[in-house]
Amino acid sequence: MKPQAILLAVLAPLAIAACQSPDQAGWDAFDQGHYTSALHAWTPIAESGDAQACFLVGSLYEHGQGVEADVFAAARWYRLAADQDHAAACTNLGAMHLTGAGVLRDPELAVAYLERAAGLGSTIARFDLGVLLLLGDVVPAEPERGAELLASAARADHVGAAYLLGLAHAGDLGLAPDSRRAVRWMRAAADAGHAPAQHLLGTWYLEGRFLPTSEVLAHKWLLRAAEAGMAEAEYLVGWLHHSGRGVDADQQLAAAWMRRAADQGLAVAQTNLGLLYLRGEGVDRSPRAAERLLRAAADQGFALAEFNLGLLYAKGLGEAGTRAEAERLVRRAAGRGLAAAEQRTSALDGAGELASR
Repeated sequence: MKPQAILLAVLAPLAIAACQSPDQAGWDAFDQGHYTSALHAWTPIAESGDAQACFLVGSLYEHGQGVEADVFAAARWYRLAADQDHAAACTNLGAMHLTGAGVLRDPELAVAYLERAAGLGSTIARFDLGVLLLLGDVVPAEPERGAELLASAARADHVGAAYLLGLAHAGDLGLAPDSRRAVRWMRAAADAGHAPAQHLLGTWYLEGRFLPTSEVLAHKWLLRAAEAGMAEAEYLVGWLHHSGRGVDADQQLAAAWMRRAADQGLAVAQTNLGLLYLRGEGVDRSPRAAERLLRAAADQGFALAEFNLGLLYAKGLGEAGTRAEAERLVRRAAGRGLAAAEQRTSALDGAGELASR
């Protein structure tokens, strides 16, 4: 996971449903989707100074539930609650000061609010603060303390924290590699149903990274991530069935899983499914379907697709390609460093090979 993608997790406000309403009538209305009624029930209580009600009214304004969305009003209500040490309000104000939504963008103040919320016992704040300190993109990095905060959140069953700890101890986020801890936390997240953790654990088994190589266990974890709809895992499950690694070879299953990944736009899946169509493996042979899939991947700049689409056109199998287009595609793939394309720039014939992974 890229640091910017991780940082996005920090910015998600604490859900209103995670907090108990100070007024049952307001809560009943909210639970039924009657947000305007909930706002009317909670506002007088908030105006009397009740911290929980201030938080709930702020959340309604932030999300535009029962009222036009107004992040400035949300921030005012959150601040009234935060001034009374309301942990969730402090957490949300911290997130707002990170982005400048409804308040002045102030990373130092954001950290101060998150520190306060973490001290008040907020698991979300410990996670958010741990990510910030681990990455060091917004505030100076403190990887060890960031990891401690994430571990505290993970022990409170925050699955995302366990996943990030696995990444961090794998050496991807500033900590020295620690295979035992990497596996421990990644497995904890995977056991809790976290699809990216299941995918990564599967690839570790496949590659023998941190764990003994086991294609059977790789398939087990990749299948779980694939069943959750993760495109990269869907492709790898298809590849395992194609190559008969960890499971019996089954070209129809291979094509079915690759199709699921290809439908999500994954270029490597589109490429290899295209080659299955070109060969008639697990699907009815169809150069037209192969061309469509290879073109979709080539348009994403995927070198293997460019190369194989060029070969398809060179053999006269495509409907839209000329020999000039074939040469252009192969040269583009060669320019991206694809060795097979570099060797074929002067001799455009033969059939493409299915990528191993």
